[in-house]
Amino acid sequence: MEYTKKTETTRKKIKSALISLMADKRFDQITINDIVNQAELNRSSFYRYYEDKYNLIDEMEDEILSGMKGKRPADFNYDDTDFIRENVIEHLNHLKIYAKEINCLLSDNAGSGFSEKLKKELNQSFFSNRHLEVEKNEKTSLLGLYSVDILIQTFKSFTQEDNKLSAEELADLVIDVFLNGFFTAINNS
Repeated sequence: MEYTKKTETTRKKIKSALISLMADKRFDQITINDIVNQAELNRSSFYRYYEDKYNLIDEMEDEILSGMKGKRPADFNYDDTDFIRENVIEHLNHLKIYAKEINCLLSDNAGSGFSEKLKKELNQSFFSNRHLEVEKNEKTSLLGLYSVDILIQTFKSFTQEDNKLSAEELADLVIDVFLNGFFTAINNS
């Protein structure tokens, strides 16, 4: 029990150190020494848990994405607005838990790795829904990309420290945009 707690604490320190460093420095310029110095650990502690800094950032990304996948219902019903709203709120609340990580991973200092993984996951989710009866072609693919980009910017905005919208308010806005159109949502705001 004590070892498990220490392991978890050390992993958190390493992740926090990387997040802190990436506020001012690009990921590709950060060294293992930078990370362990920031975390106030030695190199062997880092290597006990991670092969390299890429393994560390992959774990952070995968943790967020697996949580999102776990929250996605198997049978998404686009006709039930209350169901959609509750699902969006649940996803936003999950993302809020990882606010610092998401802002770090979607920042210019991180590169495009997490953004691309997130796009792939959201795009796959968009087209794998049985209630969305569309043929995937150039136009629907482009619409899927638009939708994904809107969602990623929404996630990024929602996880900012200065965000003043609640999960419920943002869910209502997202639903308004996706069900009624962008201009209608602007007029409704």
